[in-house]
Amino acid sequence: FADLKKNGKLPLGQLPTLTVCGNVYAQSFAILKYAGVEAGLYPSNVLEAMEVDSAIMTLEDVMFPLSMSIFPERYGLENWKDEKQKMEVRGRLNDIISGKLGKLDAILSKNKSKYAVGSKMTIADIMIYTSLRNFKSGRLDGISSDVSSKCNTLEAIYKTVHEHPKVVDWMKVEAEHKK
Repeated sequence: FADLKKNGKLPLGQLPTLTVCGNVYAQSFAILKYAGVEAGLYPSNVLEAMEVDSAIMTLEDVMFPLSMSIFPERYGLENWKDEKQKMEVRGRLNDIISGKLGKLDAILSKNKSKYAVGSKMTIADIMIYTSLRNFKSGRLDGISSDVSSKCNTLEAIYKTVHEHPKVVDWMKVEAEHKK
């Protein structure tokens, strides 16, 4: 990472990046959207595309304060005085996270398919899956692993993506790499 940054390979001095035809692109949302278009996981209908973007950006809103609590120095904040202070903040974040997830859940519940938007899987479904997977993992100390448990639509989308054959295959590969 330090070498990439030093050699000017990171346009914004951070990851992720994606190189396409010799050009380096930054920002996770731009990369996700590009990959979604290329893979047929991004709607061509502009209203559905806006719904996908809205869901993803809501998840970004959910993750931002959590990111600040994980890397306070990146945001010009002082590091935690101690573990107790960090856990107090993380405890308050549980309410913020569950509230935002609840609002997103209510919006997405209006779509009557098993996906977030429209009638087929999009990058919004994948973002919901990866976000909930992070919460469910228990790796985010101080954040409840069941923070999304009251969000029936989000939980159903998580299950749909989790059971998708391509995701099942990917999970097997990931498990092999962890050995």
